[in-house]
Order: sequence, then C-alpha cells, then structure tokens
Amino acid sequence: MQKLFISLPGESDYKVYIHDFHGEVGFAFNSFDGKSRISTSITPTDDESFKPHLKSESERPHVIGQTEYLALIEKTVDHIKNAQPGKIVISRAEAFYIKVDPVAEFKKLVEAYPSACVYLFTHPQAGTWMGATPELLLKSEQDQIRSMSLAGTRRKGEESGFTAKEVEEQQLVTDYIHSLFLDNPNLTSIKKKAPQLHEAGNLVHFKTEISAEWLPGFQVLPFVNQLHPTPAVGGFPREEALEFIQKNEGYDREFYAGYFGIKGEADFKFFVNLRCLQVFEGSIVLYAGGGITKDSNPQAEWEETQAKMQTLLKVLES
Repeated sequence: MQKLFISLPGESDYKVYIHDFHGEVGFAFNSFDGKSRISTSITPTDDESFKPHLKSESERPHVIGQTEYLALIEKTVDHIKNAQPGKIVISRAEAFYIKVDPVAEFKKLVEAYPSACVYLFTHPQAGTWMGATPELLLKSEQDQIRSMSLAGTRRKGEESGFTAKEVEEQQLVTDYIHSLFLDNPNLTSIKKKAPQLHEAGNLVHFKTEISAEWLPGFQVLPFVNQLHPTPAVGGFPREEALEFIQKNEGYDREFYAGYFGIKGEADFKFFVNLRCLQVFEGSIVLYAGGGITKDSNPQAEWEETQAKMQTLLKVLES
C-alpha cells in the first residue's frame, strides 16, 4: 500500500492520497543521487488508516559520532582550500531508539510548522519517510514559476551572528539557480529578489526568491532534474562536490536531500526533502547537514546539524 499525507506551506490543514492507476495527480519521490525515482499516480481519500512499510534495523544508514564528523569537516575544509574553491554540503544520520505513531507525529508537525511543507509517505521501495521542509525547489503560479535559494543557518535569536561564510554559501546557491533560469529559452521576465531572512522552525536562513514567466515549450520535470541537486544540498562546482560527497560522507543519503512533489495537469509543487526522518522497525533515523566552505568551523557545523535535527525531535518528544 502506498499512502501520502501532505500539508502545503501556508495551509492549516492536510490532504491524504492513495495510489490510483487512474489518478489525475502525480507524486514524485526521488533520491538525492537520482538513482531511485518513485513516480506514482494518486487520488484523494478520506481514509486515514496507515500501515507503514518499515525497513529492518540492518538496513539503517551508517551513523558516525561527533569526533568522526569533526574530522570529516576538517578534511572537507582542507580539500576546498587546496583543490576546489566553493562549497561542499556534508551531512550525517543519527538513530534514535524510539517508537512513533507516524500519523500522530505528522499532525503535530503540521500544527508546529505551518510555513513548511509537511509530509508523511510510505512506499514498498522507499519505506516510510516524514518531514517538514522549508525549502521550495520549484512551483507554478498561473503563468509563472518560482524557486528559492535557501542557505546559511543560525538559531533563531542569533541572526546577528551571520558572517561572510553564510553570505558566500547562500550566494553560490542563488547564482546557480539564477543561471539555470537565464539559460532556459522557455523562461522569460526572470526576476531575482534581494536576500532576506527566513524563519524555519528554530532556525533562520538567508532566502532569495527567483521567478519567471514560462512559455508553452517549458518542460517541468527536465528542469527540476536540472536544478537538483542545487548547491544547497550538494555543493559547487556541482560535479566535483558530488564526487567528494560520494567518496567521503560514508553513507547513502537515499531520499534525504532528494526532492518530492505533486504535479497536476496545470500546476506543480516540488520541495527539497530536508528536516526529515525515516522510520525503521525499532528506531527512527534523522538526517541533517551543512554547507562547508573554506571558512567553516567544524564545531559550529556539528552544532548546526544538531539544531536542524531538533526541528523534528522537539515535536516528537512533546
């Protein structure tokens, strides 16, 4: 059985969908590396019963502790200084041995984070995932499309602590997305707003919105796959960053930092799968990462991942 619970940003309620070969709405759930692509037709339902597909404990991703993570950040900083100017996003997974009621926790997340896209999805191939992501990848608004550059992180109340490191990190993401908009012949009237602060739960990020009018020849899914992974979840230059992640991060991100979204005949909404967790038979696994530049401080990067995991943990433990 496949089932999706989803609450879109700005909505106080949620919708439930089930798999339906004749459904007029499509749902995509894609892994970070693009090797696992789930595409299914769905239709709304009033049935909120939920039988999750759970992967076994032996299938959990490799988990590293603080000491190993700090060493990995130091290695990444050295690599950037010596071989590659730019940014590499390094993440980690952490397991928590707690039982959860997925639907109950989903509803708590909807209430706690009304400005996020909150979802719960179960599928035989992917298992069971849940999240409250602040990051839009691409959406349609009548004759316009919109994306965002979201990067740089501080705890709420510590916005004055933003440094040149966070400014540079966010600018790399903005430039990448903006350049893809400019290079697409079927996008016109391209606009880029000035960066602003964006609250996402207990965190604050820099956000830049980018929009354009789309012409009849515009193809949605090819453009989404061109955007993903942005430097917000991979790095820049893109191919060099992804190669470093594959060789050094030490685990398979699977659907963490991938993307998901709903597509109808005339509209679409795709989001980056951040602030998420996966439910296993006897535990849950949370994922978080941060953009590493030549100016990154390893201890601060570790603390950033802890703060990002708290977005979900404080709701689960409430």
